[in-house]
Amino acid sequence: MEQDLRNITSKPMLGRRIEGALRQVVEASHATVYMRYEAQRGNEPVEQQIGNKNDGFENIPVQINNFEGIAAWYIINRNNDTYEATKLVIERYGNKITDCRLGNFEGFWDEVDQFIIKDKWVFSAIAKRVANDRQATAQMLDVVNGG
Repeated sequence: MEQDLRNITSKPMLGRRIEGALRQVVEASHATVYMRYEAQRGNEPVEQQIGNKNDGFENIPVQINNFEGIAAWYIINRNNDTYEATKLVIERYGNKITDCRLGNFEGFWDEVDQFIIKDKWVFSAIAKRVANDRQATAQMLDVVNGG
């Protein structure tokens, strides 16, 4: 692995390597959920895709350099009544990745949907972006005030 990393000579090449590795773990999972958010739209995803072993994973985007906002991949493996998940959250603004978080989680299978829809990492990233972006804050206030 170390040898492979030394052969990466450009950011696009690094991006392609990451995308290839992401595609491999997605396709090896029981299920994968992809959600993309735009801070000015709040906590509702603007895009969501679900793939699983039975239906395939072709609809799961793995490109890390062609979106603006916050993207989250939940790569899930089921083990009877429990699950193990890897979560990748990437924030991308102004044509560059501004933050990236990766973690492993586990829980009960019947609670996996709550793990995804109540994601504190994503909601924290949205809140931080809105607080630091005056235009997004003004748009959120319009939504809250019914405008």
